[in-house]
Amino acid sequence: MGKLIFLMLGALMLTCAVLFQNCAQPPLDAAATASTVEGDSRYRLPGASTADQLATGITCTAAVNATSIPAGGLITYTVSATGKLPADYRVYVFGTKNGVPDASEVTPTYSTSLIQSYTNPGYQGGSYTRSFQIRDSAGRTLCATNVVNLSLDGPQCTLSTPTPNLKMGSLMTLNISYGAGTTVPTDKSNVQFNGMNNGLVIPAIPYDGTVFTQYNKVMTATDVGNGYTRRITIRNLDGSIYCETNSLYLLVKP
Repeated sequence: MGKLIFLMLGALMLTCAVLFQNCAQPPLDAAATASTVEGDSRYRLPGASTADQLATGITCTAAVNATSIPAGGLITYTVSATGKLPADYRVYVFGTKNGVPDASEVTPTYSTSLIQSYTNPGYQGGSYTRSFQIRDSAGRTLCATNVVNLSLDGPQCTLSTPTPNLKMGSLMTLNISYGAGTTVPTDKSNVQFNGMNNGLVIPAIPYDGTVFTQYNKVMTATDVGNGYTRRITIRNLDGSIYCETNSLYLLVKP
């Protein structure tokens, strides 16, 4: 275990040389909750996939309390299962925001509850899809639900990329789109990157792009072997969040 921690720290130190990264002491993730813990990316499956399912006869369905959620409104997903679930079952969520994967495909986590409730914060507006998979503690899929659709009121900004898999010398491109009525930022001081380096939460990184609809950066040798999860947060003058994108996962291969 000590050797593993040493190797992880070494990898984190190696990532500190490029501007796109930030290696200061990571803060606690404000979005983390006691009922949600890190999942194992080896068992990530496409949303609604039936691959690796056990012949248990278990089936499951998903429902959402409403298809349109106002700012400040409650979102409740209910997963119902037929058949006996193991005591240590895990529920994984999959889905998209405005057509871009934004759930377990990017940041794999699982919950230990069949009912999951959230409040629409009012700055993540858009059209969403959600589906769920119930797995055992070994990561084997017991059942996969249907897909539910919903929309969240609020400013809409979406992050997408044509370059999720990169290598040294290649150009990383992040496209930022805005929904109708959403104000495009004009001041870099109000825009920042948030996310993780190799699964570790990092402090906010000031946005250093030249425009606010696309961000480009050439990958260097220091990036090779690293995985970056990134989202963009746009703030009001008072520091409150105006709009926040989905997260993307970028892998820099040798």
